[in-house]
This record gives sequence, structure tokens and C-alpha cells, in this order.
Amino acid sequence: MTISLTKVLEQVELEVNRAKQTTKISEQRERLAAIKSLCELALADERKSEVERQPFATTTPKAPTFATNVVGQPPQTIQTKPMAESDANGDSIFDF
Repeated sequence: MTISLTKVLEQVELEVNRAKQTTKISEQRERLAAIKSLCELALADERKSEVERQPFATTTPKAPTFATNVVGQPPQTIQTKPMAESDANGDSIFDF
């Protein structure tokens, strides 16, 4: 959805007038926060339209590569010796 820059500027002007009319600092800060949000909205919308205007480079996707074993060879496994501890209970993974 595209938001008209004119509409955003009108809303910013309205918020500026509201901020000028109030004497409470907290209400002025709320109005300034609203103005900041409106500015960010307008700038984000502008950046988005710039991105949409840029042409995309066309590339040919490459096929994914997978690790495969050589035919006829079983997968290699790593052989490790269990640690021999005097207070271990056996081959449990919870033996420390």
C-alpha cells in the first residue's frame, strides 16, 4: 500500500500545530514522537519505491551439491575408546 507523501506532510503539519498549542511537556513529546513516526513512514515508503524501481539481475540458479559416498565404500566411522575411570558406572553418556 502506497501512502501519499502529501497526506503524510499534512499529518506532520497537524501534529506540529498540536504540539505548539499544548503547554505540557509530555504532550509535546508525544506529538514529536508521532512526527518522528510519520517521517520514518514516509522515508521507508520512499526507500521501498526506489528498491522496486531497480531492475533485478537475472542469474541462473545452481543445482545444490550434496556430499555423497563413493559407490561400494561404506561410510567411515570414528572409533573412540571410552574413558576408563575408577568411579564410572559403565558405558552411559552420563558417566563423568
